[in-house]
Amino acid sequence: MIYDQLTHDIAREFALFSMAVDGLYMTLRAPGATITPHAVNEFQRRAHRAAGILLSNTLGVLSTYESSLTSELSERPNVHEPLVNAAQTLDGYVRQIIDQRIKQLRGNGQMDASALLLHDAHGAVGKLLQHKLEQPKSTLKDTAGRTWAADKLVRTDLRHALYQAYLRAQVVTIAKTTDLAKLVYPDPEHTYHGTVLSISGQPGWPALDRNWNTVFHHHSRATLEPYVYAE
Repeated sequence: MIYDQLTHDIAREFALFSMAVDGLYMTLRAPGATITPHAVNEFQRRAHRAAGILLSNTLGVLSTYESSLTSELSERPNVHEPLVNAAQTLDGYVRQIIDQRIKQLRGNGQMDASALLLHDAHGAVGKLLQHKLEQPKSTLKDTAGRTWAADKLVRTDLRHALYQAYLRAQVVTIAKTTDLAKLVYPDPEHTYHGTVLSISGQPGWPALDRNWNTVFHHHSRATLEPYVYAE
């Protein structure tokens, strides 16, 4: 589906951004390097510039996606909210990545090879090797405070937002011809495949809004089709 492909594309750009930030970070953490306030500020400036490029490109992708879902401006608000949430969520994750690295840099203070060698000629070699080989771990916290691998959380949240926008556009289209929408799954043996829901919540049919979160969860593959009730 289009939302899966866009999720892949945006997540790939986020991964490239994260790699770029980690490259800047590892340069400052190289053996013999001194982490000064000026160096941290320069890191912050360059990281935010990379973030700006990522977010600007993502907004362009989301805008194009929104236009593809509905051609009528009056219908845009129905699909706009999830996409705004996607952009805001990505912005928050970008800031988390940068803030993590800045905190790590400031926490290390000044570290250089000469100071370590003067302190302990034997132990310094091990410390420098450990320092050199240490790789930053890209993790993020979700709104519930749970820690995730950065790439997994970005993919999960982006996919859900794009999926929600797609579904809302489907509802708008279906409602033009009928009040009833049928759940469709890739696997026709799915328990809820073919279930009919009422968009308006008319009596005699399960209401779409009441079942929305249960059916269209983060990992759902369900989509909607119009259902014409034959009396």
